[in-house]
Amino acid sequence: MPIWFEHTGKTEASQRIEVRARVSGVLEGIHFEDGDLVEKGQKLFTIEKAGYQATLDQALAMVEQHRANLKLAVSDVERYKPLVQKDLAPQATLDQYIPKAGELRARIKSAQAVVREAELKLSYTEVLAPKTGRVGRRQVDTGNIVGYGEQTLLTTIISDDPMYAYFNPSEEEFQIMRQKKSVDVMPARILLPDNRGHLIQRESYAGKVDFGDNRVDRMTGTITMRAIVSNAEHDLLEGTFVYVHVFITNKAHFTMVPPGIVMEDQQGKTDKCETWF
Repeated sequence: MPIWFEHTGKTEASQRIEVRARVSGVLEGIHFEDGDLVEKGQKLFTIEKAGYQATLDQALAMVEQHRANLKLAVSDVERYKPLVQKDLAPQATLDQYIPKAGELRARIKSAQAVVREAELKLSYTEVLAPKTGRVGRRQVDTGNIVGYGEQTLLTTIISDDPMYAYFNPSEEEFQIMRQKKSVDVMPARILLPDNRGHLIQRESYAGKVDFGDNRVDRMTGTITMRAIVSNAEHDLLEGTFVYVHVFITNKAHFTMVPPGIVMEDQQGKTDKCETWF
């Protein structure tokens, strides 16, 4: 006979990501509606670009300037080499041009690093969704300055597929599950309460138990456990009160007794038969 334990619990998104401004400037655009489902890489916000584009253009120009100077220095080295060999020019002049070419090569590498940094900062002016999920409400409206002195929180994205459901069995129940389970990974089923007389169609969500804490809460005597279920339709919302049914075993043994031999007193119902487990 299959045995399931039932616990109450609360749902929680499997991931929660804060979307923050990584550069400073005026927030110029918001490209989503509060509560939208967004895809990874989708543009969410735009921060003013002009200053960062100007910095990039300046860095690119510096690279081109150093390249032109290097070309001239190399040309001077090639020009003076045969002259020095024929004693038509002093060796000291050639010795000045050779290290100058090396210095300019180093300056080009440094300027290219500045270009990469400027490109990175320019890319941060378009704030993209780091993950597919449901976006929360915007925390800043357009026209406000963001990113000065802090990485301003712009919005939050939660990933609710899969969805977690946390529940708290007692230490005794936890030990029963641990010792009597038929499989290593216990199946779980999440059900939602129906308080509206079947006005809303409530489906169950199938999943498994994927986490059990390593300590007992000293205040409550319970252990935090978690079930994970698929939520492909995104209709199971975070923070929902749920019933978590955990499958323990289908190998439990019972002794069936007639109802007439069950006695009841102030301490409850009793009989002389062994219970399951």
